[in-house]
Amino acid sequence: MGIPISFLGSFLILPYADVTINMISLFAYIIALGIVVDDAIIVGENIYHHHQDGKPFLISAIKGVREVAMPVTFSILTNIVAFLPLYFVPGSTGKLFKTIPIVVISVFIISLLESLFILPAHLAHQKDRNRSGLNLLLHNYQQRFSKAFSNWVRNKFGPGLKTILRWRYLTIGIALAILIISATYAGSGRMGFSLFPRVEGDTSDASVTLPYGSPAEKTESIMLKMVFAAQNVVKKIGKPELVKGIFAQLGNGGSHQASVRVYLADSEIRDEIMSTQEFTRQWRKEIGTVAGIDVM
Repeated sequence: MGIPISFLGSFLILPYADVTINMISLFAYIIALGIVVDDAIIVGENIYHHHQDGKPFLISAIKGVREVAMPVTFSILTNIVAFLPLYFVPGSTGKLFKTIPIVVISVFIISLLESLFILPAHLAHQKDRNRSGLNLLLHNYQQRFSKAFSNWVRNKFGPGLKTILRWRYLTIGIALAILIISATYAGSGRMGFSLFPRVEGDTSDASVTLPYGSPAEKTESIMLKMVFAAQNVVKKIGKPELVKGIFAQLGNGGSHQASVRVYLADSEIRDEIMSTQEFTRQWRKEIGTVAGIDVM
């Protein structure tokens, strides 16, 4: 319940920060989704640990929260500090990004209050109950898994961690060597990387702007020339299935402007015949030089 409580609680803060529900704020909620439950898990597990030692739920809740309140609080504060610089990004980009820290920090604050006050209050008023049926079966499975995991921590993970700490300088050296090898491999050019890959579109567009006040007849003649040029490219290729259709528009913004859009086939067909970029290049070559225009 920590997730919906934190998200709904942040709705009380967002209107005062002039934040609405939009793509950016929803993305911020997705970011917070994987972080917001950690503090509640730590508090709940520590309370459960004390109860397993034989303490009643109320005492377990008090001791469990007191032990982890400080580290949980500082873990939330470090997360807040990590997102806070986004709020101070200047310019139009800053106006776009400032929504993210507002949403994330609001969720973190509500989550912290929920994990330190509401969750322990609920756990403190629990009672040991007799389980039966499916509930008992699930509980027994959880206990078997918990015991097996605890044994693995004591017998495998613990000794391995002690060995690593004993040979800490060797461990750090191996980690740095792996980091250097990874950075060298990534920087050698063998690993392809593209931050914003170019995705080829399935349309090719052309527009023309004549001097302001040009008659519509002259603009139309140039527009038809662009249409005929696109058709000639298809004829030269000999693959009419490459083009689905051609859309021409006259007077978009005035009688001195026109645009033509060629709708190409799906990527499977284009890969076998011609790419959008190559079609555009041949179309531009087929049109040639047109006199008496401002922009083309």
